[in-house]
Amino acid sequence: IGEQSNHFTSIHSWLGLLTISVFSLQWLVGILVFLVPTGMALRYKEAVMLFHRFIGLLLVVLPTLTAFMGLSESNEFGVYGLGLIAKFLALSLTIQAALVMFFLHGPGNLILKSVQELRNEQKFR
Repeated sequence: IGEQSNHFTSIHSWLGLLTISVFSLQWLVGILVFLVPTGMALRYKEAVMLFHRFIGLLLVVLPTLTAFMGLSESNEFGVYGLGLIAKFLALSLTIQAALVMFFLHGPGNLILKSVQELRNEQKFR
């Protein structure tokens, strides 16, 4: 810890940067395609929605993976006293990611609606 380290030299920092970049792009595309009335054809919105949903699931996994990398690096670099806390945090993050995945794609598709349901409701016209 006494040594000076360079920034963005670990997988944790690169995954963090990737997570922030993907989140920002997802947010921007979501607003431009689905919120702002652009007159975009419904078939293009449907195509974007498939990618938007996939990226949304990726944004559940990426931050969790980034946090795991940060926890493992803190143990690797000798930050002591984090053993039990790191294990509890890792378990909590795993449960949180599993619950989000379950609610998004579990039995009955509790949150996400299909493109066909959205078309029937005509939310994107």
